[in-house]
Amino acid sequence: MESFFVRLGADGDDRPPQDALAWAGGLSLAFVEGGSPILRSGKTETPIIGACLLCINETERPTLAFPDGSSTHPVSRVFFSPQDVNGELSLERVRNRPETLSESATLDADFLRPFIDRNDAYRGLVPVGPDMAPRVRELITSLSGELNAKRDNFWPCRSRSYFLELLLLVYKEYLSAENPLSPKAPSLESSVDGDGDAGNGALAARAIRLINREYAREISLGVLCDRLGTNRTTLGEAIRKATGASAMEYVTRTRINAACVLLRDTSLPVSEVSERAGFNDLAHFGRAFRKTTGLPPSDYRALHRKPAD
Repeated sequence: MESFFVRLGADGDDRPPQDALAWAGGLSLAFVEGGSPILRSGKTETPIIGACLLCINETERPTLAFPDGSSTHPVSRVFFSPQDVNGELSLERVRNRPETLSESATLDADFLRPFIDRNDAYRGLVPVGPDMAPRVRELITSLSGELNAKRDNFWPCRSRSYFLELLLLVYKEYLSAENPLSPKAPSLESSVDGDGDAGNGALAARAIRLINREYAREISLGVLCDRLGTNRTTLGEAIRKATGASAMEYVTRTRINAACVLLRDTSLPVSEVSERAGFNDLAHFGRAFRKTTGLPPSDYRALHRKPAD
């Protein structure tokens, strides 16, 4: 099994072995890039078609069996503990959500729901389409690179920022209306108008997933229309019906959401947070952030400040 093997806080004596998918001391995220393996968990066997993410908690011991006994497709694994997301969190606190958790810890605990939530429809497997796989691979590679290179004084929070972006992407994909295994999100495709136009719901779902994946890159209404094969009027109506916002308002909202995570949970300079969130102008970022949250970025960070990385 070819793999990346990234470890954040999993550096104790009980650290996971190199070929493990799960870790008894915490959580793990495995990115299976292909190979059509069988996922075995207890007595359950699930065939995997295409790329997927496995969100594994400390109670689980899944294995992958490839049909030919081997695979040329990498399986990238990230092992971490809830404390790597927020110092207030533990596995018990993520599950029980005590009232003593701060607002920031409560928000951060949501990112771990794909690893904890289980029901008959969802057992930790999040499908990944071919258009999303490169972004997942990019974030894991950047995370691994920062942890290994330690190229400047910001490597701890920069590596953590890639990790948090990865968790945010996994969380949004978990909630995606296009994920048939998601137990949480209402299907946008079922949001038909009076004329029974389900097509706009499907279009909105595709647009939202595209924005969630690529908010850090240059996105314009024209780019969205070209990527989705539609026109501005149709796209605008579909997104507004699904989100209550225009297409570009939703892009900004998504970028500010990502910026909030980086401001809250890392010590990256505000200028780097702005760039990583998809803003190419720091002054514009400040205006947009204040309009959305009611606070300048620096004040938001101070309000949710945690110990330095």
